[in-house]
Amino acid sequence: MTELQLNSLHSIAPPLDRPIGDDLVWEVSGIAGEIGRTKRQTHHLLDTNALPARKVGGRWCASRKALRAFFATVTAVA
Repeated sequence: MTELQLNSLHSIAPPLDRPIGDDLVWEVSGIAGEIGRTKRQTHHLLDTNALPARKVGGRWCASRKALRAFFATVTAVA
């Protein structure tokens, strides 16, 4: 890996005091439950890149912390 790739991985790494799996939400249904939307609404938000999430191995994945921060920002602006 190049130094740039290592820096990119470091910037998205979770805090060392908590296992990575504790912060991740997998699949549209899990993300929908986390944000209080239907699967259909969530799928649309994901497909239009409106949520801080990405596909990993063909599965949607999001960080609970990133989702909370995103909605806190959206709520504060509204």
